Amino acid sequence: MKRFYFPILTFLALVGLIVSAISVYHFSGTYYGFSSGPSFCNINSTLNCDAVNQSQYAFFLGMPVASLGLFFYGWLFFFSLAATGDKWLSGESRGVVALLSIFASLFSVYLFWISWSKIGVICPTCLALYIVNAALLLLSLPYIRTIKLSGLLKESFTRPIVIPLSILGLLFSLSVPRLIEASVPKKQFEFSLTSEGLLKDPVKGDGKVTIVEYADFECPACRVYAATLNSVYEEFKDKIRIIHKQFPLDNGCNPQIPRVFHAHSCYASLMALCAGEQGKYWEMYDFLFENLAEKKTFSETRNSLKAGAPALGLDEISLSQCVEEGRYLPKIEADINESLKVGIEGTPTVFVNGKQVKDLSREALVEAIKNEL
Repeated sequence: MKRFYFPILTFLALVGLIVSAISVYHFSGTYYGFSSGPSFCNINSTLNCDAVNQSQYAFFLGMPVASLGLFFYGWLFFFSLAATGDKWLSGESRGVVALLSIFASLFSVYLFWISWSKIGVICPTCLALYIVNAALLLLSLPYIRTIKLSGLLKESFTRPIVIPLSILGLLFSLSVPRLIEASVPKKQFEFSLTSEGLLKDPVKGDGKVTIVEYADFECPACRVYAATLNSVYEEFKDKIRIIHKQFPLDNGCNPQIPRVFHAHSCYASLMALCAGEQGKYWEMYDFLFENLAEKKTFSETRNSLKAGAPALGLDEISLSQCVEEGRYLPKIEADINESLKVGIEGTPTVFVNGKQVKDLSREALVEAIKNEL
């Protein structure tokens, strides 16, 4: 077994490096918005890389998990090549790999638990790396008893070249998603803009930079982003226009939502669009986000929403009639259908002149606007 140890180690590290490179590219596409629609590893509701890469758990200690994998397997690959031809180094290298394989296997267990219990899916590329880590651990089992931290530090990590190269490798791995994002042109979407009838789009401003926001009035993140949009609008009032598209996460009007989730969001969208008939869309927009932030019973929430009509100076009878008959359901349906074409999977989703802005900070939005001016 000793004879084939390093060739097997090199092969496993190379497999891990290739799969990690694929994972980094996929992460970059989903996070930075230059890809749309399901990816090759979005197989079904159980086997789904997209859901993992679009979640908060795609990062570990602020660093992309995919980039950490690229660094780990890249380091292990070159380490195995160096150890193969260096008798002095190979004396301690099996202990190094044994220690690293233990950490990698524990990290795999942690990631699998997060993926299954928190996100509810299994990532196929991650699963491939779990198998690689398990194979590394199996390969290293005979050498676990040889691990001596003092010896490892003395023999393997004190060479002047090891630490600097490791730091450079980590920094390079972390920068790869940005390098990919910079080298691949982002997809630019064309959004329909209807100015009349029941399919009329709510628009604020008439500047040359168009911000399209898909949002849900009951979504906490959308409420926060609404404040960001209001702030940015005040700063760039004559240079931008904001178009709000309806994407209620409510199975009452959105067939993409399989179960009861945001039970008031379809109703809220109807209220906003009906208020738009009386020229008060954006006033209702702010009212709904503020009102739906409060935790109330179903009936209390509906009553407080209806109180928006007199509070905003609207004709209560006209607004109530419009909402109850579902006059703007075709508009909500049109927005949801359009969302399928551009790959909307959550709220808020924001585009500046057709380019998706993944980073939902105010600074990122301002930067995207300035890039278009």
